[in-house]
Amino acid sequence: MLKYNRLAVIATNFIPIIALMFFFTGPVSAETQTCKISRTSDSRPPIRWNYQDNPKYDKKTSTYNSEVCNVPEGSIIKSLKIGYGFERKTEALPNGMLQGWYGLEVKGSSPDLPSSIVGFSRESGVFVGFPNDLIGIEENPHVVTGFEGIDLHNLRLDISSNLRRMSNFNCSFDVIGCLGFLHATYTLYIDYELATPLIPLPPAWVVAVASGRNITVRWEDVGGVTYKIAVKYNNEDWTDYSYSPSPETSSVMTWDNQISGDRIYRVVACNSAGCSEPSMISNQITIEAEVFKLAAPSAPVATVSGSRIYVDWGAVSGADRYAVSIKFNNQDWSEFTYFTSDSTPRMSWDKLSSGSYQYRVKACKDGICYDSSQSSNIALN
Repeated sequence: MLKYNRLAVIATNFIPIIALMFFFTGPVSAETQTCKISRTSDSRPPIRWNYQDNPKYDKKTSTYNSEVCNVPEGSIIKSLKIGYGFERKTEALPNGMLQGWYGLEVKGSSPDLPSSIVGFSRESGVFVGFPNDLIGIEENPHVVTGFEGIDLHNLRLDISSNLRRMSNFNCSFDVIGCLGFLHATYTLYIDYELATPLIPLPPAWVVAVASGRNITVRWEDVGGVTYKIAVKYNNEDWTDYSYSPSPETSSVMTWDNQISGDRIYRVVACNSAGCSEPSMISNQITIEAEVFKLAAPSAPVATVSGSRIYVDWGAVSGADRYAVSIKFNNQDWSEFTYFTSDSTPRMSWDKLSSGSYQYRVKACKDGICYDSSQSSNIALN
């Protein structure tokens, strides 16, 4: 299944603000919604210079907050706009007049993007003059290009401003007074729509394993889907896809106390767009009649030799391999997931963690494992 990038939010320290508006509007159209982020109060001090800086020649950049929209995965940006304004701090510039280039920049970043997106920078050709107290484009937001088609989910938007080529700068060299002679407000308008989901691909593999008269079927976890299973018993037709795991998103399902006979399985993955094509057919599982049931092995014997533990048990006639379960210290018994490669009634483990070990064994034939042995003695490693 094709999945949308899962981007990670990177939190940063926010500059204290007096008022914050962060809300969602209703749909702009049948499928489009807008995330609006407004910082319309004094987020002072976005422009911070001290008396040792030279504002006439140096470009000064000030970073504000990192903004995010709480939207679902697959929220694809259609348009991003920003409005902003600059206001002077009158006590810092009581008689000053300031002219130069100014602007605001939006940078989007995420671990899943190959590089940051710098979608907007408006620096040139703009004149700033005092005694005007407020300048900007707050009432006429500009479109920020470069963000179209990006997943808004967990996308971090870093906002910064810059001033350069300042002249007629008149500020007493008072460190406190010159630290924040301007502050800015801004509003982001981000139109987005939820991407239409694609019908998922089928699971790539389906494997069936029998234990006694119980059958467990596992398959590849596609992710973000639910599953349905069909069964073919002996020479009968395939059933409908009427079997579902619990929960339906699980990639494993077990059937208990099955009657004798042959079975194969196939699985489909489903989402809101529909269900996939059927998976490849599983291996065949045969549940034999009770008269063919293999005997349980004798209780295994565990022996410690150096750093290795050897486990031996009596051979069972007709077995083509064995399955082993392990109990470590006071933990629960593991599933019978340790298999011998052939009918040799022995296994060993090396470089184990320190502790106590016990073992149980099942005899298997044609993919079916039967009754468990008694527990082995305790081996201390």
